[in-house]
Amino acid sequence: MTSPPNRRTLLLVDDEEDLREVLHDLLTTSGFRVVTAADGREALSKWPAVNPDLVILDVMLPDLSGFEVCKSIKARAAGHLPVILLTARGDVESMEDGLLVAAADDYVVKPFRHRELVARIHACLRVKDLHDVIRKQNEFLNQLSITDDLTGLYNHRYLTRKLDERVKALHQTAGALTCALIDLNQFKSINDLYGHLTGDEVLRRFAEFLKSTLPAGHPPAICGRWGGDEFLIIFSDGTPPASWESGLTELLKKNQDRILGNLPPPKASREKQPAIGLSGGMAVVSGPDPALDAVQIMADLDTLLYRAKDGNGSRIETAAPNSIGRRRDRSRAGPARPTGQVPLIYVLEDDPDICSIIGDMLARQKVEAQIFQETPKMLEALKAAVPDLILLDLKLSDADGMDVCRQIRRKPEFSGTKISFLTAFTSEDIKQEAMACGGDAFLMKPFTYSKFVQEIQRLLGQKI
Repeated sequence: MTSPPNRRTLLLVDDEEDLREVLHDLLTTSGFRVVTAADGREALSKWPAVNPDLVILDVMLPDLSGFEVCKSIKARAAGHLPVILLTARGDVESMEDGLLVAAADDYVVKPFRHRELVARIHACLRVKDLHDVIRKQNEFLNQLSITDDLTGLYNHRYLTRKLDERVKALHQTAGALTCALIDLNQFKSINDLYGHLTGDEVLRRFAEFLKSTLPAGHPPAICGRWGGDEFLIIFSDGTPPASWESGLTELLKKNQDRILGNLPPPKASREKQPAIGLSGGMAVVSGPDPALDAVQIMADLDTLLYRAKDGNGSRIETAAPNSIGRRRDRSRAGPARPTGQVPLIYVLEDDPDICSIIGDMLARQKVEAQIFQETPKMLEALKAAVPDLILLDLKLSDADGMDVCRQIRRKPEFSGTKISFLTAFTSEDIKQEAMACGGDAFLMKPFTYSKFVQEIQRLLGQKI
């Protein structure tokens, strides 16, 4: 007779052979699959292979006590494994020791009725099933929390956490860490030509292509979507093979059809389908080095990426070993300002109402402020002055605030300028991405006068 597929497995541990055989037969008749053990050591040796749904365990065993076996099994079980203790003693206090100290789930006093034991088994199994459902739901939610919805790769939050962990490990110990920030060239042209839905499909295909190029390692390289069309790769074993970097752009040329094949017709029928390429920034940092900083590594990789973009075609800009990623002093902006000179603040915000509010607030302070509603005008003004602080709208009509921040951070004269993003977004992912591109703080809209002044004073490090 074939056992039903959902038959539950019990591990029965008792040194009394007659009772063990009787219980085996009764529980088998009740629909369970029963595996027996005569003592604690046999139970511990059988348990991993049997993988029972529940353990029935006599307290008085000849070698190890039932309490000891229970504690050992509970400590090693991957999920919730219920244990029912059997005892010939009706001593409630000793059973409390078993339930509390050994973490048993229930107990039955010998002699007992067969139906009572079966009822307790079913009750414990119902609790186990609930634990299993919750565990699987938590695993699913955890996977969602670290996965990018579009590409299925790791998301910005997970990458930030892992990079921070690896960098902190290099503060005290020897080792190497290689990171590559890869950007898809011509992606804006694809969005303009085909629309954003097709652009999303191209990103998915590029993500699959990029992941397929990674060398196998133990542990493997971590690959994820950093944001937009940027992807971050963290090589867990130090440095990738030299052939990976040199061969990546050639592989992309050979895989154009894999990424761009079978796309829907472009919006403008006369437009020619663009070829795609990639740009990247890549660097190796080594420990022990307590000055290494994950945020600075990403800011420096971003600078390398944009240098690569300034060149022609697909290429990866590689930094000299250990030349990036160390904390920088941003306590003052650029060259020393004359003693007694008031702080200079630039504001880039395209909403005229918010510009008016910020202008009124700053007019009450001992600062020099210039407010811009157009990105090119502020960038032009930066050629003539180095402000102490820039308040930068995250979502501008003529530019992306993060891109503007990157442009500023690429110039060494602004390494000491504080940049605070003005935003109504509360997403932690957006905040982490903005900080990684060189931001120092966030000022959440709407803000009160007192909150605004307090934040400005904190960033400037002085009263105004």
